[in-house]
Amino acid sequence: MDSAGLYIHIPFCRKACSYCDFHFTVNQKNRAQICDALVSEMVLWKEDWCNYHFQTLYFGGGTPSILNSDELSAVVNGAKSNFSWGDEVEFTLEINPEDVTLEKLHSWKELGVNRLSIGLQAFQDEILTWMNRAHSAEEGLRAVRLAQEVGFDNISVDLIYGIPGLTHSQWEENLTKVLELNIQHVSCYCLTVEEKTKLEQMVKNGELTMPEDEVSTTQFDMLSSFFEGNGFNHYEISNLGKPGKESKHNSNYWNGVPYLGIGPSAHSYRKGKRWWNPASNALYQKEISKGNLPNEIEILSETDAFNEKIMTGLRRKDGVSVHLWLESGESPKNILQNSVINELYREGMISLSRDRLSLTQKGRHLADGIAAKLFR
Repeated sequence: MDSAGLYIHIPFCRKACSYCDFHFTVNQKNRAQICDALVSEMVLWKEDWCNYHFQTLYFGGGTPSILNSDELSAVVNGAKSNFSWGDEVEFTLEINPEDVTLEKLHSWKELGVNRLSIGLQAFQDEILTWMNRAHSAEEGLRAVRLAQEVGFDNISVDLIYGIPGLTHSQWEENLTKVLELNIQHVSCYCLTVEEKTKLEQMVKNGELTMPEDEVSTTQFDMLSSFFEGNGFNHYEISNLGKPGKESKHNSNYWNGVPYLGIGPSAHSYRKGKRWWNPASNALYQKEISKGNLPNEIEILSETDAFNEKIMTGLRRKDGVSVHLWLESGESPKNILQNSVINELYREGMISLSRDRLSLTQKGRHLADGIAAKLFR
């Protein structure tokens, strides 16, 4: 059987973070009905994915940790009963610090969760406040320590850089705290102003000024240097992990492994076809109740598939194979005859090692632009 990953979207949050444009609602009235719909959607997909062994299970959102034990258990059991699973499944649950209790941690462990992704974002209360996060810095620290106390030894935390008012010394403090907490994995994202968010309004109204690109670039270099110097593998632009603690589920995305997305707004991919569910809880629930799979479909052309390999491959430390550009049997040395690649190589944006093309640290700052230059 081929391998695959399963993503389940939980579209509920306690508060609307100022910067977030993911699909969610703070209205939790229909939580039970949405959980039922998630299981119903898995039943609808059961036969279509019967030839796959799922190796990863990832609950994202939204805020999956907002679910009570019965709700989460029902969805997990739906996943286990409708699909075939490998022997050592990576089961990740995204959680927010304000939801963490010893009771919940024990219930998650009993369900089979073996990897936690904790949305810390920052360790400064003033920053967490304007972000409209529901937890304090102290609650973030407490959540990590409680999880470790219960026995979770594969913990990832999210941090954000390029934040208005975040000094380099504060950023260094955040990195140091992650190390002191004995965290095995960290996902670091540069704050971006997304449409229809509170952050966009704050910037437009002059309440906040976004930092210059140079600030974000410096903080990116700081995180890369700091964690690599402390035994982490910077295996993807936004992700760093101790050896063996890299995210298997997210690596599936970048490596082109099929994945099935369950829930409103969830995306899926298999054999050159991508589809996604509507970003509407009401529409999603309505269609699933009728026995319909309410997805939109995109068939990737040969050019689209090539460009996708470039975009996702360049995000990885090991890059992409130079044979994407070479004729069958042609020597990897001939890659520099490609004028675009030659120019990027001379500018120090890419490196070439054997038959792999990857971004340098300098190139990582401009990853999307470099990928676009290499598109067909």
